[in-house]
Amino acid sequence: MANPSKAGVIIRTLLLLALLGAGGTAAYLHFSAEKPLDVTVAQARRGPVTETVASITTGVVTSPMSSKIAAGTLGIIAGVLVSDGDRVEAGQPLVELVKDELEAQVRAAAAGLEVGRTRVAQAKIAARTAREGGEIRLRQAKDALSQAEADVRRVRALAERKAVSDSDLEKAELALRQAGELKSTAEVGLAEADVRDEDVRTAEAAVAQLEAALAAAETMRDKATVRAPFKGVVAKVLTQAGEAVVMGMPLLFLVQEEGLYIEAPFDEANLSTLNTGQRVQIEIDAVPGREFKGTLTHISPVVTAVEQLARNVLCKISVDEGAEAFRPGMSADVSVVVQEKADVLVVPSESLIRDEYVYVIEGGRVIRRDVEAGIGNWDHREILSGLREGEEVITSVSVLGLKEGALVRVVEALED
Repeated sequence: MANPSKAGVIIRTLLLLALLGAGGTAAYLHFSAEKPLDVTVAQARRGPVTETVASITTGVVTSPMSSKIAAGTLGIIAGVLVSDGDRVEAGQPLVELVKDELEAQVRAAAAGLEVGRTRVAQAKIAARTAREGGEIRLRQAKDALSQAEADVRRVRALAERKAVSDSDLEKAELALRQAGELKSTAEVGLAEADVRDEDVRTAEAAVAQLEAALAAAETMRDKATVRAPFKGVVAKVLTQAGEAVVMGMPLLFLVQEEGLYIEAPFDEANLSTLNTGQRVQIEIDAVPGREFKGTLTHISPVVTAVEQLARNVLCKISVDEGAEAFRPGMSADVSVVVQEKADVLVVPSESLIRDEYVYVIEGGRVIRRDVEAGIGNWDHREILSGLREGEEVITSVSVLGLKEGALVRVVEALED
């Protein structure tokens, strides 16, 4: 008969082996059933990298000048010469008002001015004739008076010697008085020439008024043609043919395209890294996939409270290339380049986990690799230590179940 204690040991041993066998089979089945996770990878490479600061919200493309173009006079719209979105040059006609009456007023003013100028010419001729004739008559009268005075002196001398009769002296003195009266008459006539000069001045004053009236009529007529005050694009037409307008009524909205800039808010925490002159990366929805160059030109000296805890600073960014693709009012994603390095080891930013480590693959399984990260942006990060050039890092770090030791399969190797 077998020893009971030995029999118990044998039974327990057999049970243990059975359990171990079942566990080993389960473990075998588990590992043999493990499926690899599909991942994407990218190589650590040397190249340039930038550190950027993005605006808190999208920026807005802004025009340096915009204006509501208004009617300069009252009237009826004869025609609108532009449409929304049209580009126009400075001085280009935009809207025409009916101006038949205004043209008639210009013609009437011009005719009145012509008559006034004729009267000035006639007054000048009359004044010149009167002055020239008066001067001739006065000169002749003075000569006659001088002769008469000389005759009186000569006759008196002869009369004292009884060489002539008293009647001869009386005749000489009468001739002297007549010469004096003729001189006085000539002086009065010359004074009348001054009146003629006054007529000229009056006629010239009337012409000045007529010229002002013509200029006013021409101005009113010209205001009936509404012109672009600057080169720009028509943002919105506000009127149509046949509409009655009054002076000052808006007809269309015009914005200047030259010198477009972007206004964008940045977190006050970034103020210490922002400086005017820094390069800016710009993207707009109108041209997907293209990056435009800009420059940070102005940083507001005032920090604005947007919400209870948020504080923003508004910045202006010039558009340095491709301005023809921009329109006032567009949204724009902007990132200011605050630091740049030319030749460093970089990896895609999405491969870096908590700025502390990356996943590499060894023997088909995930290995955690601690790294020291440097500057970077949304696309790339600098790696200061922990990786070598050419090593592959997993970029699809959000794959469900991805962790150290996981079995993986590379389905795509990304290239920058």
